[in-house]
Amino acid sequence: MRYILYSIFFLLVSAGFCQAQLTKCDSLYIQNIEYAPFNDSLIAVYVYNESSDIFSYPGFILYDANGDTVAKEIVNYFGIGNEQVHYMTIQPGVVVQENFNGTIELWSGFYSTLECTYNQQVNLCPDTTCVELFLSLSNFGGALAFSEFTWDIKNTAGIVLYSGAMELDTMQQQDFDSLCLPFGNYIVEFNSATQPMGQVFASTYTNLLYNQGPSAQFIVNNTLLDLQFYESCDPLNSIGTPVSINPITAQVINDVLYVSDLSNTALGKVSLFDSLGKLLLKQETSESRIQFDLSNYPANGVYIIQVQGERFSYSKKFIK
Repeated sequence: MRYILYSIFFLLVSAGFCQAQLTKCDSLYIQNIEYAPFNDSLIAVYVYNESSDIFSYPGFILYDANGDTVAKEIVNYFGIGNEQVHYMTIQPGVVVQENFNGTIELWSGFYSTLECTYNQQVNLCPDTTCVELFLSLSNFGGALAFSEFTWDIKNTAGIVLYSGAMELDTMQQQDFDSLCLPFGNYIVEFNSATQPMGQVFASTYTNLLYNQGPSAQFIVNNTLLDLQFYESCDPLNSIGTPVSINPITAQVINDVLYVSDLSNTALGKVSLFDSLGKLLLKQETSESRIQFDLSNYPANGVYIIQVQGERFSYSKKFIK
């Protein structure tokens, strides 16, 4: 019995010792390194920091297997919070390989102190045939905007590949749409029958928290965005067969939120957040249509619905 107690004590002490040996670099995770979605002269490094150290004025440097500098970040952050994306500029004259065994360094203090070094298998192109692109219309003030909009994504020959619609009204001065877009060069065109009031901007994203692409203030019949989307990952500069438009929709009618997949596919995980990111509701379903009663939530509040399905994901901000 005494031997067993000593053994347990030894294991606990050993576990505590190992935990104590964890460094701040062990608590900073390199989640991914790939081309920036809208600019192939930049490489994005996605990081998550669980350390109490923010690595003041950080900068990342990426090296190839020979130790040659591939890309270096221009210091742009005060520190590293929980989740961030940092952009490294590809160095002049460098011939970048799509896949290589590399090393990435994290420096702090405007490159005065080397903090962490990670050996990394680098795959600069996403391992998918398409990446989700968000289209956004937002009114930044001056007056309320009331209008219905259409959008088209065309190839460089002017052929329409994808289309959709959005709306700004009294209750909603921002709207989103999304689709899974193959790599290539595109033109995104926004249209409306009339010029809306206010200051409406059309924008593109691959993530609603970061990775903003081309944007412009909406001008009726003249809002065109030149979209270079993971251009280096499409070496033939070709655009493949269009991928289906996201079939998921969400709308509020009389304090009830209706979420539907128009292709009759299971919705999967459905979550509702308030404007501060607090999770209010969460449900996983095999149904293609569900509804939530919002009568107990404050009126005129801003909410975000997120759906993570088998084929599509969806995110939309709305006002109840």
